[in-house]
Amino acid sequence: MVGQLVERIRQKDQRAMSQLYQLYVEELSSVCYRYVPSEDDAKDVLQNSFVKIFTSIPTLNRW
Repeated sequence: MVGQLVERIRQKDQRAMSQLYQLYVEELSSVCYRYVPSEDDAKDVLQNSFVKIFTSIPTLNRW
């Protein structure tokens, strides 16, 4: 499933980006809030993480 989403994101499918976000936002949020004491800072870390994920996808090796 994730592999299919990644392929669709490579094709600039905005819906796939949203689906990947929804799939991982809770888990990644809990990690951010666990390690970053400020709620605003944790939200920034979360946002920056997803930006990094989405901008890195085109450079990933295909599996």
